[in-house]
Amino acid sequence: MPDSWEDSTYTHVWACGDRKSAPNRTPLVGRPWRGPTITIGCPAVPPLAERVPHLWFDEPEAKAGITRFDHGWATEVRIVGGVSLSVFSADAGLRRRILDSAVWTGGTDPNGCTVGRPAVLGDGQRPTGPGLAAIGAVTSIRVCAYTYQLPGAPSFFRAGLQISGNAARQLGDALRAAPAGVGPATRSSNCEHPQDRDDLLVTVNGENGVQELVVRYATCHSNGTDDGTTQRRLTKDTMVPLSQVLYAKQPVLPILDDLGAR
Repeated sequence: MPDSWEDSTYTHVWACGDRKSAPNRTPLVGRPWRGPTITIGCPAVPPLAERVPHLWFDEPEAKAGITRFDHGWATEVRIVGGVSLSVFSADAGLRRRILDSAVWTGGTDPNGCTVGRPAVLGDGQRPTGPGLAAIGAVTSIRVCAYTYQLPGAPSFFRAGLQISGNAARQLGDALRAAPAGVGPATRSSNCEHPQDRDDLLVTVNGENGVQELVVRYATCHSNGTDDGTTQRRLTKDTMVPLSQVLYAKQPVLPILDDLGAR
């Protein structure tokens, strides 16, 4: 997709209540999102002057094909690896280039995240390794997010990204500096709905080795980070960068409120 397209939590096709007040007319790319999107009263397509191109992943009830509107605008949907990709644009060539660029990654994504939920994320499981304190200065961090494994329903991979440079060093320092223990407990009832829960597998690369961490932030009793050696509490300095790299710019994560992060 074009580099000028911006991350977003909604499309202007859905959030019609925002179109009249939002000055942003930049094309949008839907990012992973935890929270409701209001669509009540939205027409099938906005008025011509309010249309904004978008790319959206896994749009509810999306079916492969092209839905055409006036003035060359259309929504084109393709299913790749069981996930729908919806492109809304008046440029047929651009729609095709975006959809043609989508490739099923198979076992791992380009960042090295496994598509299947790793066993270490299972309840009660802990990583192995020397511990975060033993791997030296942090050089890079890989973050992989997975939905919670519900009985009878498979978990799926949500997003993965690499953090490098100073951002990785700062996050590594924050993970090591977090106080030992578990918590904080989420005050929201969100923890009672595991279908709204994700868990993170964070792989920290250091000058002297590699260490995995399990990060849980949407449970009722076991929030925190765990490197297999020490369990540590979640802090603003750890959760803000982790949430920002994986989710839309303002993710609806109750733990951020509990940490005073917004």
